[in-house]
Amino acid sequence: MFRDWIIRWVFNRNRRIYRFWDGRNRRAADPMVVYQRLLSCDDFDLETTPQLAEAGDLKSAEITAEAVRFAFDLPTFDGWQGLTILECMDLLGVYLAYLLALKKNIRRSPTTSHSTDSLADLPPSNSSDSGSTSTDSENAMPSA
Repeated sequence: MFRDWIIRWVFNRNRRIYRFWDGRNRRAADPMVVYQRLLSCDDFDLETTPQLAEAGDLKSAEITAEAVRFAFDLPTFDGWQGLTILECMDLLGVYLAYLLALKKNIRRSPTTSHSTDSLADLPPSNSSDSGSTSTDSENAMPSA
């Protein structure tokens, strides 16, 4: 039984599925589908909108949160479920860091046959702290 659990854990770890906290439960998503959905948001620019939101622009923060909710299929926070605007911004920061790490790992692997063309368009990482606490990071952090 323990052996089976280890085998499943190793197999699932190599699948590159993004795991995150939605405010109530742990969920999983295809990272590239999420990325495509983020890019499809009309008012949201991945390179500028989150930075404006972090600088204190409330309209940009709202646009960023709506894009994250759309991309991850999350409800608006209602006191019981969904993520707040700040939690959405934290989720986006952790997700983008995950994509950058994924991009580096795919490029280093000499045996991979996966294309990294869609990952090449990722914006540069923002080295500033996203403001998440260790608990938020643990909840939003994907399991690789």
